[in-house]
Amino acid sequence: MHRPYTVVLAVVLVVPGALAIVYGDSVSQALSNIAAGTISRLMGTLLVVGSALTLSGIARNRALTETLGLTVTAIGCAIYGLGVILGLGLHGAVAGSGFLAIAAATIRRVITLAAVAREVDRASES
Repeated sequence: MHRPYTVVLAVVLVVPGALAIVYGDSVSQALSNIAAGTISRLMGTLLVVGSALTLSGIARNRALTETLGLTVTAIGCAIYGLGVILGLGLHGAVAGSGFLAIAAATIRRVITLAAVAREVDRASES
């Protein structure tokens, strides 16, 4: 594994993403307090699609695909983090801030990877 944290993050986020797609609001009390099932399913779709793109990019050594996947994943994490804080208030502060921290760290990885993505992709094609 070249990027163990990124792989684990992508694999782990498939589970809540898939649950949100299937169950909608029932999967999160916080999101059901503030949003319709569409928001929960959007968040789930972002997590699943982002994870799939991330893992595909890593497996195929395509930095641009990995970058896109991480960006989509970060958006899904941010939606969930904000939803938990807004939906549960102080009760959601720990979980919500944790997901916002994951989103921020993922965006930081995107910035780093984007800076070298084209060179990495060109080198892998040679």
